[in-house]
Amino acid sequence: MLLAKKRGLMTVCSEQLNSFVLKPGKTFEANKKTKLADAVKYMLFFGIFFAVLNTLILAVVYPVIVTASGLIVAVVLSYILNILRSVVGGAWLHIWTYILSARKGVAQTLKVSIYGDTPYYVLGWIPFVNIIALVWSLVLKVLGLMKLQGIGRNRAVAAIVVATVIPVMVLMLVIVYAMQDVSFLLQ
Repeated sequence: MLLAKKRGLMTVCSEQLNSFVLKPGKTFEANKKTKLADAVKYMLFFGIFFAVLNTLILAVVYPVIVTASGLIVAVVLSYILNILRSVVGGAWLHIWTYILSARKGVAQTLKVSIYGDTPYYVLGWIPFVNIIALVWSLVLKVLGLMKLQGIGRNRAVAAIVVATVIPVMVLMLVIVYAMQDVSFLLQ
């Protein structure tokens, strides 16, 4: 992304995408010195792609939002939620990488979160394939933490596992609690 000023954003993002797919280790290594702003541009670019395609799939599955205004609102909402997920998820991941001795700064972890989400940006909108994309993203984030934060594989895996499992457990508890609350109301 260092050359983004000389070439178009679309060209740079597509080259980054290709690099993260074919040689992720080298690509993370090459992005050690890139600015967080370049990673954010990458996220914003692919976030649009994801939001539009994700909304179209949702419109097919749930045709309630097929009105033009409903589609626009859904795309904007998907875009905003995806950005929040990436940034908040990156900050959350940084807490755990910091606890596990990573000291290269929050910007490096945010870059790991953004670039590590590449498979999810590209394939996460496809039902069932999105599970593979999510796992692939987690693997890329482990690799990214190793390269950008300079921590070992075990610590990187531990950070990813803890940062992933805790929110999943909280979500499951919220769902169970909500289901109990609803079932109580139906009796």
